[in-house]
Formats: sequence, C-alpha cells, structure tokens
Amino acid sequence: MILEGIADAVKRKWDGAMWTSIRKKAGIKYKAFQVHRPYSETVPVKIVRASVEITGRPADELMELFGMTFVLYISKFGYDRILRVLGRTLVQFINGLDNLHEYLRASYVKMKPPSFFCEDETRYGLTLHYRSKRRGYVYYVMGQIATIAKLFFNTPVEMELLTEDESMDMTHVTMRLHFENLTFVDTNKAVEVKTDADGKEIEGEEKKEEDGGGLHESGLEVDSKMFFDVFPFHIVFDSEMIIINIGSGIKACMPYCKSQSIDEMFAITRPTLEFTIENIKSHTNCVFEMITVDAIRKQDRYSATGTGGSGSNSGTMEDVEDTDYDPDDQSKCLRVKGQMFWMEEWNAILFLGTPVMDGLEKMFHVGLFVNDLSMHDSSRDLVLAGSQQAAELKMATDTETEKTALLDTNASVLTNRKKRATELVYYHTPILAYGHLTGKDARKAEAYCANHPEVSVVYCELEGFNTLLKSNPLQLAILLNTISDQFERLCEKHKLFMLDLGSSCWAAVSGAPIETKFSTVYCADLAIELINVANNIRQPDGNAAKAMISIHTGLCMAGLAGIRTPRYDYYGHVIATAEILCKSSQGNKTLLSEAAKRKIEDFPFDITDAGLECKDSTGTMSVTGHWLAGKQTAGPVWNTLDDSSFDEMPGMMSLSSKMEDTSDMFECIPVDEIY
Repeated sequence: MILEGIADAVKRKWDGAMWTSIRKKAGIKYKAFQVHRPYSETVPVKIVRASVEITGRPADELMELFGMTFVLYISKFGYDRILRVLGRTLVQFINGLDNLHEYLRASYVKMKPPSFFCEDETRYGLTLHYRSKRRGYVYYVMGQIATIAKLFFNTPVEMELLTEDESMDMTHVTMRLHFENLTFVDTNKAVEVKTDADGKEIEGEEKKEEDGGGLHESGLEVDSKMFFDVFPFHIVFDSEMIIINIGSGIKACMPYCKSQSIDEMFAITRPTLEFTIENIKSHTNCVFEMITVDAIRKQDRYSATGTGGSGSNSGTMEDVEDTDYDPDDQSKCLRVKGQMFWMEEWNAILFLGTPVMDGLEKMFHVGLFVNDLSMHDSSRDLVLAGSQQAAELKMATDTETEKTALLDTNASVLTNRKKRATELVYYHTPILAYGHLTGKDARKAEAYCANHPEVSVVYCELEGFNTLLKSNPLQLAILLNTISDQFERLCEKHKLFMLDLGSSCWAAVSGAPIETKFSTVYCADLAIELINVANNIRQPDGNAAKAMISIHTGLCMAGLAGIRTPRYDYYGHVIATAEILCKSSQGNKTLLSEAAKRKIEDFPFDITDAGLECKDSTGTMSVTGHWLAGKQTAGPVWNTLDDSSFDEMPGMMSLSSKMEDTSDMFECIPVDEIY
C-alpha cells in the first residue's frame, strides 16, 4: 500500500507520465502493485532515488510529500473513517496508532508496523517517540502527522526533530510536536483557561476536580477473586519482576509460569522498549503486546482435574508428546495484548490482556477453548469471526492477484503488439529515418527527404526464373519465400536496407539514410555470401538455385513517400543501372559497375574484367561490367574497417532480428519436404 501511495502522490503532484519515467528509471518492472503482496524493502528506496534524480527535489522533501499524500490515498479505501474515530484529540490519536496497526495486521499479515508513544505532554505540545524496523521514513511519518492534524483536528503542527538513532535493526526517532493542546489537563487538576479583552491567555485558577456524585471509591470494593475471574488473561508481577498471580487463560497455556521472572517468560513486542518496571510505569498510556519467549507446547486439553479459579493453582495440565516442538517457532508462541497498571497498594504491576489469535488452529495448539476467553468483551466473537474473515480475505486476495496477473498479461500483450506495429514500420522505413520521424527532428525536412552522394545497390535475380514459372505454384512460392528470408537475414548481418520490389527480384541499399564511404564494401560482402547461400537452396526441378547479382554505386535521393501507405524509397538512376547490370550477369556471379569497381579495388576482393558492355532495352544506357570473383579474407571485409557510422544503430536495417517469433505468422516449410 505504501508503494501504491507513492505512485498516487507522483500522479497527483505531476502526472502519469512522470510516474512512468520514475518507475523505469528505478528499474521497477511492476506496472501496478498488489496491496496484499509483500515487496522488497529496496523497492521504495529505488523509487525515491529515481524521484530525486528526475524531479531534482531533496529526498526528505519528497518523503514528506509522499507521507502527506498517503493519508489522502488511503481515504479512497475507507480508512479515513477509522482514522476519524481513533481519538477525540491529536494526543489520543497518536496514542492509538499502535492499536490501529495491530488492527491492520489482520489484513496485512507480513506488515512491519512502527511503534509510537508520547511523553512530556504540555499545554503547547508533546514529545513523540517513533520506532521502526525500517530506515528512511522519518519525514514520511512527519508528513502523515501534519496532514492528519490539519485534516481531522484542524490543528497546525510544527515538528522539531530532536534525535535520530539508527542501529542494525531499529530506528529510534524523538521529535517535539508544537501545537495548541487545548485539552491538556494536569494530573488530578483542571486548568481553567481565561482570556482578557484582547483575546490573550491569562493565568487560570487551578482547582481540584469535583466529585461527580454518586458512589465513592470506598463504596466500590470488589473481591480480588471475582475481579481476576473477569480477566482470565491477567498477570500480576511485583517490583522484582516475579509473577505472583496469573489468570485462568494464562494458566491453561502456561501453568508453570507462576513464581517465574516475567521477562524470562514474556518479551514485549509493542511498544519497543526494554522490559523494566520503570519503563512500564512511564508508559501506562500505551497498549502493550507481549509474546512468550518460548513456543507453547501442545497440551492435553482434557487432563485438567479442575479449573480451581483464576486466582488459585488447583488442577493440572499435562504436556502431550510433541515431536515437532521448536522453542524458537514464533508461530506457536502465545501473544497477549492489553494495559499495564501500577498498583501502589500491591507494589506490583497488573496486566489486563486478551490473547491475539491468528486462527482456530493456533487456539487448538495452545490448549484454549472459546469459553476460556472473556465474556465481557468481543474476544470470542473475534476468534470465531476471524476464521470466516480470513477465508473471505484469502478469496479477495486471490481475486486481486488474478486481476493483477491479468493486467500484467494484457500490458505485456499490448507492449508486444506495439512492438510488432513498430517492426512492421521497419519493413518500409529504415530505423534511422523512423527515429527522425518520431523524435525531435520530425519537423525537419531531412527527416523526410535527402540527397546522398554515394549509395551502393546490390541487385539479385534467379537465373531461369521464367522456366520455373511452369513449376507447382506452391513449390515456387516456398522457394521465393526461402530466398527472401535468407536475403533479409543477410541484409541484417551486413547492415543494408532491403528494398521491397514486389517481384521476383531482390535489392538492398547501403549508404542511405546512414551515409558511409564503405557502402560498396558492405554490398560486396553480402553478394559473395548470397551466392554460397543460394547454392544450398533447391529449386522445384531439383537443381541448386543460381543467383544473378549486380552492384552499382552512385548518387540518389531517398525519402518518405506516400499518404495512405507511406514508405521510405530511393530515387535516381542508381537502381535502374544496377538492374541493367543484373540482366547481363550470370548464375552464381556478381557483376560490378565501373563506379563500384573503383570503390572496392583497394580492398581484399578478387576482381576480373568481364569484357561486357551492358545496355538497357532502349540502348540509351551503357555500363561497363567487371566480375567480383571472391575475396581474400574468411569473414566480412567490413569487419576490418574503422567505420563508426553504425555505432549508434545496433540491429540495423531489417526486421528479422527484432521478431521474437514469426512462426504464428507464416510457417516456413522446407523445400526438400515438398519435392
């Protein structure tokens, strides 16, 4: 709930986009937090650090903001109604915070609640002690207190941080709260506040509280046995910390604890303080929670020879065999909570408590019956209703978990679909151009159209394709799909952008939109590898595919064209010239233009004179051709170059490496299985 409160605070102060930025900066994968699911303590720390970096505000200021907004956030779930009835005054409210957290522990089982208690209360404020197993929440708590004081009690509060001590597992903070404590009454006296004509406070007369009439204390004597029977979970221990009396409920679980030192039998869990007489006497306004030091052994619940009254020790309770007994198992310890009273006449402390039961199973384990609980309070109802509420809470938690899982699944599906939509754009637009169109440069003309002085085109056709048209249509379609898939993968490997020619020809471009002086080298590496790949592809007639390839380098213009279906395209003679060369090429050979030859002749490629003068169908265009016979290196030649053009563009030009799984789009059947 704290995490959801922080998210709500960011959205209130800024917007949802700010929260998304902070969440991503913090590396938080959760798009939403489940209220009843525990998260690592490092998650809020990461969020705060990311918030500091993005907003530029100090961590203390942000934590105070998160604390203030948290009160408004939980109001959406109806917790404001609980807060309003927690105390008539701010002091009573703070004293009741531990009870509130104890109530919330029923819903949030793994909750680690803080502890609060007040001291040095005066007409103008009090000193608040705040203890927590968490670190870094001081200003968060200060923001909560300030908001609650203003919202519920219309009382402005100024807070002064006095001390802050941090140990390995505990943070202890002392702060002074300055406010108009109008309801403060000194011990056994009432202070009458008077004001003069100007509204200034003048010294009031102190007077003793008058008796309300009726019965005096001397007329309300109650027998101790009757009193102790009413409170079956009471404990009386003297100033030496020795237990001198226990109630019937305690006796049913721990008949051996009488005459023992109470700090050897029980430990105080709330408030967080050392178990001493002095501490208890100074914190009688706090609710105490104690837990047995050792786990309770299973008891033979039917072996008692008599109840004997809570003030006596008649009757026995025998331990049964408990092979799984572990004294350190806190799940089997008895918890009791209630009030501590200093009884001056007895020179002893009286603890009046009730058991804190997680369920009927634990009650069965410690040897208690429902009628062992008090009749005058709601202990019996809470135990019986708790089991039903626990089942309902589990159902609600499971439902919330399912909804959150569905939300995560839908968010994942949405992300994948957005990714696929973007990838489909890559079919028609190079990544760099797409980045320009969607980024800050979207309004610049260069993002849509630009001239490129040195662009190389590799063009490919299948030798004898017209003969293959007489083959089985399905076999031919599979052949074309196989070659297209391999050509696209090679374009990805050699950083070329594949053109969609819409026919039985394949072409790719290097040098636009990312300009590089080695564009022809990239094309030559692709052409050589493409011939090797084609030799491993079988045609419908059983022969190996033979690729006719050409490469030309020249000037072209590239840009985005089209309204309904925009696509990135290239314009100029460079592609037409490459097509002319390809018509004159031969199977498993690559024909270079004179311009392309000049660009790669200084690199380790084998080039021979073809003795060809290639012309178009009209005879108006003539190109001299040269054969690219191979290369003198094992790997791509461009790997040996010092070319930083593509450093910022990993996964360059095509779609193949970005598709996670295309099997559901088209099942590629091996050609050999068809023939």
